[in-house]
Amino acid sequence: MDGLTFKYRGRFQNAIVTYTGQNITHLRNKASLEYLIAKKWETTVSYENFFRMNERNEIRAHRYRWALNYQLSKRVAIDLFYQYEQEVNKKLPENAQTVGLLLQWKLNKNKSI
Repeated sequence: MDGLTFKYRGRFQNAIVTYTGQNITHLRNKASLEYLIAKKWETTVSYENFFRMNERNEIRAHRYRWALNYQLSKRVAIDLFYQYEQEVNKKLPENAQTVGLLLQWKLNKNKSI
């Protein structure tokens, strides 16, 4: 299908909690679908899970995200997004909802990151 793109990203994240010295390691898997609606409009739907590797080896959170991107110019874009994050496998799990508006500005002409 023209205009539809699937992306996958795997990320290894390691951090040390400042006040306890505890080492926390996550493997973060993210899958997303991007669809080019029109020349300057794109929508993205993604899912990411946070797999904790220390001691328990379990999924700790799910993150769902929907975004709408409008390309103002070759270097400037605006993103409107909604994100829902749900903790799992915790005694007192928390959920977070975020609505955001991002302004992206590319500083160089090189398109690769």
